[in-house]
Amino acid sequence: MWGLVFGLATVLTLAVLMAPVAARSRIPYTVLLAVIGIALGFAAQEFGVDPGGGGHDPYDDHGGGSFWFQLFNSIAGLRITSEVILFLFLPALVFESALSLDLRKLLADIRPILFLAVVGVLVSTAIVGLTVANVSGMALMVCLLLGAIVSATDPVAVIALFKDLNAPKRLTVLVEGESLFNDATAIVISSILLTMLTMNAGLDIGESLVRFFVVFLGGILVGIIIARPAVWLMGAFRRESIIILTLTVTLPFIAFVVAEHFLHVSGVMAVVAAGLTVGSIGRRLVPPQIFVEVEHAWHQLAFWATSLIFILVGLATPRMLGDQPLAYIDDVLVLIGVATLARVLIIYVMLPLLTRLGQAQAVSGAYQTIMVWGGLRGAVSLALALIVLEATAVPEEARAFIAVMVTSFVMFTLLVQATTIHSVMALFGLHKLSPADQALRDRSVTSALQGVEGELERFADFHEVGAKERDEIIAGYHAAVEDAQSRAKTAADIDTKEWERIGLAMALAQERQLYLTRFGEGYTTTDQLRYALARLDDVADGLRLGGEKWTAIAKKGVAFRRAFRVALWVQRRTGATGPLANALARRLSVLTFMRQVLREQRETGVSDIERLLPEDARAGFRKLIDERYEMVAQNDDALALQYPDYAAALHKRDLMLAGLRLEENAYDRLLEQTVIGPEIHGDLMSRLSGAETKAHRLPPLRLRLKPSLLVAKAPFFAGLSKGRQRSIARLLKTRFAVPGEQVIRQGDIGEEMYFISSGAVRVILDDADDIILGTGDFFGELALITEEPRNADIEALGYCTLLALHKRDFKAFLKRNQDLRAHIRRVAIERLGGEAAVDI
Repeated sequence: MWGLVFGLATVLTLAVLMAPVAARSRIPYTVLLAVIGIALGFAAQEFGVDPGGGGHDPYDDHGGGSFWFQLFNSIAGLRITSEVILFLFLPALVFESALSLDLRKLLADIRPILFLAVVGVLVSTAIVGLTVANVSGMALMVCLLLGAIVSATDPVAVIALFKDLNAPKRLTVLVEGESLFNDATAIVISSILLTMLTMNAGLDIGESLVRFFVVFLGGILVGIIIARPAVWLMGAFRRESIIILTLTVTLPFIAFVVAEHFLHVSGVMAVVAAGLTVGSIGRRLVPPQIFVEVEHAWHQLAFWATSLIFILVGLATPRMLGDQPLAYIDDVLVLIGVATLARVLIIYVMLPLLTRLGQAQAVSGAYQTIMVWGGLRGAVSLALALIVLEATAVPEEARAFIAVMVTSFVMFTLLVQATTIHSVMALFGLHKLSPADQALRDRSVTSALQGVEGELERFADFHEVGAKERDEIIAGYHAAVEDAQSRAKTAADIDTKEWERIGLAMALAQERQLYLTRFGEGYTTTDQLRYALARLDDVADGLRLGGEKWTAIAKKGVAFRRAFRVALWVQRRTGATGPLANALARRLSVLTFMRQVLREQRETGVSDIERLLPEDARAGFRKLIDERYEMVAQNDDALALQYPDYAAALHKRDLMLAGLRLEENAYDRLLEQTVIGPEIHGDLMSRLSGAETKAHRLPPLRLRLKPSLLVAKAPFFAGLSKGRQRSIARLLKTRFAVPGEQVIRQGDIGEEMYFISSGAVRVILDDADDIILGTGDFFGELALITEEPRNADIEALGYCTLLALHKRDFKAFLKRNQDLRAHIRRVAIERLGGEAAVDI
């Protein structure tokens, strides 16, 4: 056992020491590790030690020899198997990447990503398999298996490379997203083909496609199902960083094993789905500082896993190549050529067709080139080849063929493509910032250095630094400021509107951070954060896509979302008010939270952004920011005016949470100053926890429906008994109207009258001033007794709860109560001044 521990520790130490070497030599870190692994593997083979385990047992506690011999033996004896890659390394690396992926950006390009990951791999498998079978003379099923193994780009290699390259964000999402998803495709197809190969079964395309989609989609479902309880637990223990980190560490391995081993669906897709779930939902349930700790821990785990896997893959290379690798050189060259051409066909021909059909955003030619050349293969391809090599049911000739071909192709992508990808990016200028980003960078440098220059002067004066030394240092900063200002002036022309757009993008990013900060400090609830971020995402997406004016984009942040519209539809169709009341309460809560944050941003944050903008863009930018704030404030005021009791309860809750946070900070300071001990501090925190739970409770929002009182105000029903009024009230159907909604249209034949249970409406008349009707009023009553068209438009001024009495229900009621019918008819004739128009 000491040999295993010693070997792993030595390999990891060696890998860490290679990080600065890779940075200085501009060789991709993963490539350098693979080269070291290959060198160690061949060295071990040269000195008679079988890499991966033959000869002397490096883990024998009684092993002899010098220290250096035992050290070399410990490293060379590290054996990597397909199960080690698939069940240990792959879940960790895939989860870490999925955790950091922006789900919104991924979904924006999900169609091209899925196209490349599914259709692209299938097409590439067919092209490579058919071509290699025709050239090499190997069985078609063997060559199709080879095609499936080498057609999927590898997330371990691709993600590690693109992190080193600092590639553009969309390009990174496209390539990383494809590499995550197409692993599942390659593993499933390889599994199907390997089963057919070992059982000598024919290729049933229909059955294979059905099995593929079941395995692929089943993995996604399993990942989501397993991740949801983990996310709930993260929310329940939102301030316990150790618990949250442990949950995220165990989650990918549980998801992978349950999916792959127990349910026989895609473990990779289960881990991808779990990672995206935690990254998108879990991020909003725990304080930002704790999630940052989780991300840092996962970056460290991923670094260790990447370092180990590439050296171990290199160590396994001699075993994979066998005794006569040069015998396959012609076939290897054919494989390299046809696999590259297949990817060119998919990226340059098939992907643009998807764009022309309107199913995906256009991908530039530069991005397409990087996607072709950056499609590296690595650990996953070798793991699949190892599965074949370990499958004794496969003929030995086929196993050797696949092992050599896959290993050679993987080494080509790592040693040739990975080492030249930076030059290809430079050729297309993708290693540089965009003109807008360059200008913003120069303005940021100017602003920062001016602040540093001023602080240095104060520092030098306070500490009585000599004038010569002070002037020398400050002169350097002054020159740097002038240089940055000069670059900013000579930067590519950017018009005022574009600068305003850049400022708005920065403001939205700042707004997002403010939401997360307030949540992390405990000043808001999980629901408020989640829905506020969803609305912010709508605005950010509108700004990113362009094509609309800012007013239309900003309205997306206060628009009625689908859940609200569904609740409104349910209320109007069934009369159920519960879902609508909950939707209104949530909307008011979220708008209040957004308003608080936007107000804070206007007072303190926007000025930092304004300093980075040219002077001629600042006034326009501030106007746009004010417009968004006013839009949110107006919508918040409209709801608060409609439901003042609930708005007051919200404000009281927010104030209580603020008080609890201030109290908590005071106790923390007392603990730091040793004024109180841990026992007292723990007791005080327990009390605060109970008070916080109580503070989060809010009374239900009531729509204030009082049907019988409203009925009594109508002239038709004013003289009726209380019992008759309650009978008519039972006929009323609740209808909810939103601000600006037209309730009655002039010229229509009316079918109902309305009572205003809460809210206000405007009666728009052609020849007179508008009339405002409020809570307790009614309108449209003539529709019950005449067939005359409506004589005015009526629209909701705010959120209105209306009670509608339909003519059909009213007439049916009168038929059952003839004495009441006579009373209503008499009152109607008096109001209308004649019998001709009365229809009851």
